[in-house]
Amino acid sequence: MGKQIIIDILVVVTLPVLIIGVYFFAFRTNDPTLLTAPPILGANAEEEPGVKTKQALDTLRGISLDGGLFSDPAYNVLQPYVVSIPPASTSRKYPFTPPPIIEERLRQAKLGRNLSKDTSVNSNTSDSSYAAKIDQLKKSSTK
Repeated sequence: MGKQIIIDILVVVTLPVLIIGVYFFAFRTNDPTLLTAPPILGANAEEEPGVKTKQALDTLRGISLDGGLFSDPAYNVLQPYVVSIPPASTSRKYPFTPPPIIEERLRQAKLGRNLSKDTSVNSNTSDSSYAAKIDQLKKSSTK
């Protein structure tokens, strides 16, 4: 058993070292970019750092905004377009509860009643009327 542990340790340690070594020595390129000197300032104006940025900033500084648009009569005639949103009632206090009609039908199904197609509940009725209907169903099923 001790021999197997030593073999496992050697595989775990030497195999990654061998893979990393092969990668660095086999796939290493002789790229001389690390050995080159940075460009000398003034030698080539287009290669100097920040030249393009300076040109872009000079272009932006050359732009002037005309404020005459805001004093134009056509602009002053414009009025904001306002859409009034009518107030809406909130549906349920806890949004993950099923609507009262679903709760009533589930309770009817649990009580063993057949759901008829003419069972309709007005959406404007309050929760207390649903509770009263459910209590009536419970009382009628216990008789």
